[in-house]
Amino acid sequence: MKQARAAAEKLGGKVMGMWVTMGEYDSVIVLDMPNEQAASLIALGVAQQGAAATQTMRAFSEEEFAQLVTRLV
Repeated sequence: MKQARAAAEKLGGKVMGMWVTMGEYDSVIVLDMPNEQAASLIALGVAQQGAAATQTMRAFSEEEFAQLVTRLV
């Protein structure tokens, strides 16, 4: 998990939280990255090591979502 923090910081991001979970997923890591490209680099780096699979999900803050809603046609 120290590696995840270092990798995120190197790409201008921050680890917001890490949890070890039971069930379908072994862990959950919430990152705040500057853009989708930086987040993709983290996921690709993990996958490249071959020991884990990743699933990413783009989350919108309440403010971002409210801005999207105002653009509905």
